[in-house]
Formats: sequence, C-alpha cells, structure tokens
Amino acid sequence: TASRQRLIAFAVVWPRSFFIFTCIEMKTGNRVWNGGRYGNGQVVLLADCGLLLVAAESGKVALRPASQEGPVELARFQALAGKSGSHPVVVGDRLFLRNAQEAACFRLPMADPIEESPAGK
Repeated sequence: TASRQRLIAFAVVWPRSFFIFTCIEMKTGNRVWNGGRYGNGQVVLLADCGLLLVAAESGKVALRPASQEGPVELARFQALAGKSGSHPVVVGDRLFLRNAQEAACFRLPMADPIEESPAGK
C-alpha cells in the first residue's frame, strides 16, 4: 500500500506514514522528524545531489534535502493541474511528469544536461 512505501538513503528511512513525510533513524527506529503533506505522492532520490524530489498528489513538486536535519523544503512549484499519482521520471537534467490530462517536462538546475552526440559520429 502507499503508506508502506519507503525511501532509504544515508542510513535513514522516510516512510510515508498517513501521508506525512517522516524521517526515521534506521539503527534505533526512532523518529527524527516529520513534516510535509504530499497526499499519495511519489518520491525520487537524486543521490548525486543528496536531494529528494517529491511529486505530490496535488500536482506540486517539492525538493527536499535527503538528510536528518529536519523537514526543510528547498523549492516547491505547481507542475501539473489536477491530481497526479504517476511516478516522476528524471533523466539527466529533465523531470518528466504526467497525469490523466497533461504531461510536462522541466529542466532541473542541479544536474548536468545530457550531452547529445554530434550527428554522423
């Protein structure tokens, strides 16, 4: 179920407990912090950047540090109109999102762009 999904990184677990983002220390099982309501959204670990990209059910996207430091949002924007439960896809510096009405692509500033090979090579 959606409430049992977990994201593991840097020896910390972020289960989506009752749709509230929660950080749990894996060694002790103790809750470090909780905060941020994203509905039945999806999360992608951007390991190279140490960030979590959260695609909320509301169509908003949030960027959070993948750390134990607290419930901090670095950025948030409305990416899609209407609800979305689809998993976001990140390829290079591009974020792809969709719902039943639309699809969108955004360029992310924290990744190097995909290098295109010259034609004929």
